[in-house]
Amino acid sequence: MHEILMGQKRILGNVFSYYMLAEMEGPCETYGVKISDSSGGSNAFSSLTCSREQCRGLIKRLVKCDVTEITLRDVVEDWLLRE
Repeated sequence: MHEILMGQKRILGNVFSYYMLAEMEGPCETYGVKISDSSGGSNAFSSLTCSREQCRGLIKRLVKCDVTEITLRDVVEDWLLRE
């Protein structure tokens, strides 16, 4: 698995880094997301989709809406229900 930094954002004094996770799983490459903050906290979900573009769209929303590693699970669960 490798991480691709997709953006950073300062929220309430912490810098949050947003990553796309990519790994080969069977016949296709799968993508997930990870958020880490400058104080050492992080949360990640791998293998969410086989679509790089869908994952990129999710990460853009995460950055735009100030999602942190603490609230990532709720957002990913909602996103999966809509996809």
